[in-house]
Amino acid sequence: MLSNLALHYVEDLTAVYRTVFCALRPGGCFLFNIEHPVFTAGVGQDWVYDGAGNALYWPVDGYYFRTERSEVICAMFCGCRRLRRRAKRLKSNV
Repeated sequence: MLSNLALHYVEDLTAVYRTVFCALRPGGCFLFNIEHPVFTAGVGQDWVYDGAGNALYWPVDGYYFRTERSEVICAMFCGCRRLRRRAKRLKSNV
């Protein structure tokens, strides 16, 4: 299953991951990518320069703060752990 540059726009990620988990065959995989924040920087964004005019780095606001990007990853890992535990319980009850 594949998701291309879409998950960071989804409001209910848990529902998406639940559906993906249920749809995958054993051994299947879910591949996804999300935008890197450097590509979502403002239109007028520019390098930060030192006093001599040398480019030092490209600033990205809030890169290390919890954002839509990190929500995508956190929801996936937390949701997958819960779904795996639930699947094991269901299998053991059969």
